[in-house]
Amino acid sequence: MKGHDPGAELHPGDICTQSGLYEVIHVSHRAPHKVVVSANDVFPPCKQCGANVRFRLLIQSTSKPTHTKARAARKKSSG
Repeated sequence: MKGHDPGAELHPGDICTQSGLYEVIHVSHRAPHKVVVSANDVFPPCKQCGANVRFRLLIQSTSKPTHTKARAARKKSSG
C-alpha cells in the first residue's frame, strides 16, 4: 500500500494509507496539534470546523499501533 506524500494535506473522509503521527490543522478555533492515525482509518471532520480541517503526515510508523484498548476505553467513556 502506497503511503501519503510527505507534506500533502489530507481531508476528512480520506482513508489513511500510512500509520503514523499526523499534524491536525484547524481553520481558526484551535492551534495545530498532533494525533496518531492508523492505516485504513478514515480522517474525521472536526466538531467545530467540519470539513475544513486538514491532516499532514509528520512521522510514518513502521510498527503496528498498540493503542486499540485505549481507543475502546475512550469510546466507552464518551457516552
